[in-house]
Amino acid sequence: MFSGEGKAARLRTRYTGEPKAAAIHFYRRLGLHFGLVPDATDVVQQRLEALLLRALAHPHPAFEEVAAAPGSVWGLDGASPYPDRVTLWPARGQTAVLLARWLPTRTPAGELGGIPGLRASALRARGGDTTLTLVLAGQRAHVELRAEPGVLHQAAELARVAGLEALWEADAVSRVEREALGALLSDLSVAQAAPWSRALRRLALAREAFPAWRARDPLDEELQGPNPSRIAVKPVGPGVDLRGVVAVVSGDGRGGRGCTTVGYLLAAAAAIGGARVGVLAADDPSNLPALLGLDRDDEPLGWRDANLQLPPGHHLKVAVMETDPVRAAEQLEDAATEFDLVVVDIGTTAAARSWPVSPPGPTVSLLSCPTRCPGTTTR
Repeated sequence: MFSGEGKAARLRTRYTGEPKAAAIHFYRRLGLHFGLVPDATDVVQQRLEALLLRALAHPHPAFEEVAAAPGSVWGLDGASPYPDRVTLWPARGQTAVLLARWLPTRTPAGELGGIPGLRASALRARGGDTTLTLVLAGQRAHVELRAEPGVLHQAAELARVAGLEALWEADAVSRVEREALGALLSDLSVAQAAPWSRALRRLALAREAFPAWRARDPLDEELQGPNPSRIAVKPVGPGVDLRGVVAVVSGDGRGGRGCTTVGYLLAAAAAIGGARVGVLAADDPSNLPALLGLDRDDEPLGWRDANLQLPPGHHLKVAVMETDPVRAAEQLEDAATEFDLVVVDIGTTAAARSWPVSPPGPTVSLLSCPTRCPGTTTR
């Protein structure tokens, strides 16, 4: 392991409490582009995470006296936060108790406990463990929970012993649950949800402060940690501004040379580096929109989002190039004003070959795809 990677993983675990292997996996995938311990980028995701931690701070009276594992945060040992999701790591033997506190229950008198509308389903098996997905009815956000097989049945049994009905065993979410969930969400402001969500993602920091959260919200200073500047978002890119127009052409005028792949990889790398990137693709059956499933289906195709295979938060769009050379030149000039970098996949059709790669307006650099080896050469 590279020393920089190891240091980053150790710092992340000081915030999250997750296993070191999980921290390394995050760093290898995303580096510091979203920060080493990212907050949730979506308000709906923040609210779900806030509800989960608040439910542990204010459990149903039937579970208030259930002791959590020493050193854990109400039964949680750690979290693996990503920009769009988080995986929670329960302390040993605590998973069923966590689920019984989170999932909705009802007393004989009709009072609801837990989080109305919350459901859990098995996502996939990893070795002898299962990962559960926690979702709210009608919401796109989700949280993953590492668990043992059969833990949902154990949680239901805990609820029954406490004299509660396990509502999550019902196939559908009832109207009463939906109304209670709506009221719960309406009372939770964005400003209030954010610190609870961050606290859940920084569980290792919470081990000292969390008892006070039964009476108040987490404070910013409690969640700063030992090195706020080192976990902050760091620009990832070539170190210079990428601007201009690059046309990718076949070295021998024939197809199958990988020009479309080269153009997309160049555009994706620039977008990940923070540039606003547009790709103009020749009107060809093998062009980029077709490969990404964005072909026009006989309808005019304007600029379409091409972030299908990139992490969230990047700006990469694609459009089909005009077949008329004059209109294509105008289209390119407009694109050069809208994007930092424009990548043009010339293609090999007759119309594409007649397109002027040096029209009035923006200066065009050429990348020529060689005839034998993968990659590009400049000319």
